[in-house]
Amino acid sequence: MTVIKNAGFEINPSKTRMQLRTGRQIVTGLTVNAKVNVPRPYAGSARAMCNSLFRTGTYHRRVPITPPPEGGPGYEMSDSLNQLEGILSYIHHIKLQSEATKARKPSSKFDVPGRELYKQFLFYKYFVALSQPIIICEGRTDNIYMKYALRHLNDF
Repeated sequence: MTVIKNAGFEINPSKTRMQLRTGRQIVTGLTVNAKVNVPRPYAGSARAMCNSLFRTGTYHRRVPITPPPEGGPGYEMSDSLNQLEGILSYIHHIKLQSEATKARKPSSKFDVPGRELYKQFLFYKYFVALSQPIIICEGRTDNIYMKYALRHLNDF
């Protein structure tokens, strides 16, 4: 407590609570018992959204509207890939940091739980759900020939 007071802060008793070692200890939305982790319902909803996205090509997530409209629902449905990427990136980052501090091995960052789901999502976003076609060249000069061909495409 003296460290907090020396830093110029004051403890707010109404925001302080006692948490037992055997119960789920949550601080700023993260579970901090044996290691820092995201809550299971949050990770589960991310998996469900990805499952729906991979199977049907769409997913839906409730996004709160502030302030809520008069007489209407206080949320709207969202299906942005960028929002889902942010959720998965957040989960991956938390688990990566937690595993890195726990194991202290260089190989542990490749065995992070949730990494496979994040890889599948990135593959889906950048190779499956494209708004424009993607051309991948395999040789060193293929991109030069491709640029030349596209530049002179209007001549025909």
